[in-house]
Amino acid sequence: MRSCSEPAELFNDGLDLQVEMGNKQGIAECLAGLAGLAVVCGNEKSGIRLFAATNAFLNEFIVPLGLADQAERERDLSAARSRLDERGFQAQWQLGEAYSFQQMISSARKFAAKMIDL
Repeated sequence: MRSCSEPAELFNDGLDLQVEMGNKQGIAECLAGLAGLAVVCGNEKSGIRLFAATNAFLNEFIVPLGLADQAERERDLSAARSRLDERGFQAQWQLGEAYSFQQMISSARKFAAKMIDL
């Protein structure tokens, strides 16, 4: 397993800064980064929920992810999908899509804190 602590801390710090500044693009990038990190670090369910919440956020505010971020998202979602059955994947996706902004940020911060404390 890769070390998840340092990148989790960096994404979490970045997320805090982007939320404080109100930078929607930066918020989306940090959330997508944390979602991908969750998948890479073996927490597919958290990753799927965060990707779904990020997707809803992007659609609501019409904020695009860069091409490299899109490619990473697709790679990580494919990996998560391969580790869960379709029903489990869809259940996690629907939970994430329903997150409010505060739930999305809180979930991302909880995941990051868990990784930092490991």
